Amino acid sequence: EQGIRKLAMAAAMVGTLFAGNISEAGQNTIVSRAQKLVGEAIGGIVQVQSEAGLAQKRVSDASDRMKTQVDLFEKHIIDLEGVDPSEAATRVADLTQHIETSFALTARLQQLSLLNYLT
Repeated sequence: EQGIRKLAMAAAMVGTLFAGNISEAGQNTIVSRAQKLVGEAIGGIVQVQSEAGLAQKRVSDASDRMKTQVDLFEKHIIDLEGVDPSEAATRVADLTQHIETSFALTARLQQLSLLNYLT
């Protein structure tokens, strides 16, 4: 911000050289001061670029860390959701057989009665 202000001040000072009648000593003073301001402006702009570069690096690093975390969470979700299809089919078949056995036993129990037992 300061660098840009100094650059604008230097431009305004140089602009006054074309606007009026200024002595050669005055022109030299203005040019000298404008050169100094331009040098300071460049230093300020370089500082701003450096700070922007650091901020960009931090944002990039944070983005990389977030991507790593997202990848880790997605892998964890896949591990939690991932089931071997053949293992799942075997378990379903076993459970189906247990249910059918339970139905058969229930049907037999329904046919039992004290009257049938006594006769």
